[in-house]
Amino acid sequence: AYDTLAESGFFFAFQSTAAISDWSLTITPRYDVQNGGTITIPFVGTAAPYPSAIDTSVVPGGLPGNISNLTVSINNYSHTFPNDVGALLASQNVPSPMVVMQDAGNSSSGVSGANLVFDDAAATLLPFLDGSGALKSGTYLPSDYVSDLSRSFSTLAPPYSDPATIGAATLASSFNGTDPNGMWKLYVQDFVGGDQGTIQNGWGLGIQCTCPADSQTQLMSSANPSSFNQSVTFTATVTSSQGTPFGSVQFFDGATLKATVSLSGGVATFTTSALSLGGPHNITAVYLGNTSFESSTSPIVAQTVNKAATVTTLLSSQNPSIVNSSVTFTANIARAFGGNAGGTVTFKDGATAIGAPVTVISNTAAVSISTLTIGSHSITATYSGNGNFNGSSNGLTQTVTPGPPRTSRSRRRPVSLPVPHSASPLLHSISLATSPPATAARCISPAWIRTRRPCQAILRCRAE
Repeated sequence: AYDTLAESGFFFAFQSTAAISDWSLTITPRYDVQNGGTITIPFVGTAAPYPSAIDTSVVPGGLPGNISNLTVSINNYSHTFPNDVGALLASQNVPSPMVVMQDAGNSSSGVSGANLVFDDAAATLLPFLDGSGALKSGTYLPSDYVSDLSRSFSTLAPPYSDPATIGAATLASSFNGTDPNGMWKLYVQDFVGGDQGTIQNGWGLGIQCTCPADSQTQLMSSANPSSFNQSVTFTATVTSSQGTPFGSVQFFDGATLKATVSLSGGVATFTTSALSLGGPHNITAVYLGNTSFESSTSPIVAQTVNKAATVTTLLSSQNPSIVNSSVTFTANIARAFGGNAGGTVTFKDGATAIGAPVTVISNTAAVSISTLTIGSHSITATYSGNGNFNGSSNGLTQTVTPGPPRTSRSRRRPVSLPVPHSASPLLHSISLATSPPATAARCISPAWIRTRRPCQAILRCRAE
């Protein structure tokens, strides 16, 4: 169960000779949470259950603020030798658990049905051993009398925060300023055999919280307007009049959650290049708050995303080229912030299109032509752009030449000449005219061919 302020109302009376121009009232609520289940303490060892737990996060909306005051109650406690018993309180939000009571009580009389409340505002410690009075219901300071520190709670190793008389820990020093929400656990253990008992009605916590401090959240964009596929960083800065807020910030595009980021020094950033074209995108940063700081939401940043710029470059496969030879023109589309450029490229020779527009594939388009005439040609490539990219164009001057001049070459042909029969093919050189043009010839690869005339043979050779 938990309690908030009673609805019985408040009455305030002021008596003063001066007029009261302004006044205020700060009310800090107290929440009481209980686990009423019986805790059974055996002859020796850990109680059942061990530990006994209270989950304060079940309170609707959670407990606001941080702990400013804490009390612990042990309800209907009975034991034949209470000095054997120790109780340790742990919070999931505090690293070191605190001893609430240990080795306290009157061994001769035991304790029966006592309701114990531990409060830093109490006047006395629990009684200790014989002669100090029986342990009875009341409000006490947390008390620990185990001077040798030999008792360790099972499954929960020291160090512990020890109150008087062993240490100086208080409920305030151990738990104030921490988050009250979450799991609390009470570890009860009998350290000496021979006696037993119960905490019949379980235990509870009385938690008083400070109100969370104020917070303000501001949001900035690194580039607004931005371009398609451009990386944009949104920076949320959370401030407070009561210190530096901590926790998490959620970034939204309209109603769509884009990221949850932890604060560092009151600052959280979110970077994205995935904002769609157009806008405005209504970007907000929501600080979630916690028990120390209230939540807050930034004003809207209206982020506009424009088309990205492009640069077209144009290349020729050969420049100059020879008339009637094939030339390929290639257009490459560079994008300011990357991405794949769709659309088409139109190639022109002056005002005349070179074929149909070419579809851009992998940011490139190309066209080939072999009908360029001799002379200079102004070649242009114009990228059309598309929904995400602006268009662009570039050009070059293509020079077409007629090619090198043709040269005449003498034709080589077999030559047959009558020569004397007695001539040696190895000793004779023959000069002859070839047409066209006339040139001197030397017989190579000679071969004598005998004719029908007995006194004559023909030397067949090839002219150089």
